[in-house]
Amino acid sequence: MRIRDGKVLSFVLCLLVAPVTWAQSQDSKWAFGARAGLAMPTGELNGFAGKTPDTGILLNLDLMYKASSTVDIGGSVEYQNNKMPSISGPGTANGAFGQASITVLTLMAVGQYRFNRASKTSPYLVGGIGLNINWMGDDQAGNSFDVDPSLAIKLGVGADFHISKSTALNVEAGYKVNSSSVTRFPPTGSAQSHDFNMSTLYLLGGVRF
Repeated sequence: MRIRDGKVLSFVLCLLVAPVTWAQSQDSKWAFGARAGLAMPTGELNGFAGKTPDTGILLNLDLMYKASSTVDIGGSVEYQNNKMPSISGPGTANGAFGQASITVLTLMAVGQYRFNRASKTSPYLVGGIGLNINWMGDDQAGNSFDVDPSLAIKLGVGADFHISKSTALNVEAGYKVNSSSVTRFPPTGSAQSHDFNMSTLYLLGGVRF
């Protein structure tokens, strides 16, 4: 098991290091970012749950190309994980509903409009469009869930704080749309479909090379 874990860790490190090496070899036309932060759902998951998922984690990798003096274009991959709180009330198996893990993988094309690129502090506006791939784990009552993918749209603001010619600290905040549907399969009885609302405010921090 330890050998397998070592191989997985080596593979992940290669995925992270290779884009950085490539970016630095492209005469500053490319920039690779690695950020982590908070994902804060903004509304009830659905009418059945009646609750907003807990604040979770958000991990982001992006690769951007300098298309002009003010515009960067590229793509990003995001991993988001949140959890439903317990759901109580009539028909909720004595409060056992809830505690299901919610995972979102987002693949997105991204554009950034940058201000004062030449200065040590470079703020920007960011927008993106892509695909949310959604999963939900089983809850404490034994319900399983099948979640449809959805359109991903992101709007935000951020800034790079350059600490060297090739490296910057980065912060970014924004809003990501994720509105879909989920089918709940109870241990007994028929399946039921509900809304799936995981639109999220996010806050990221990390580095850009």
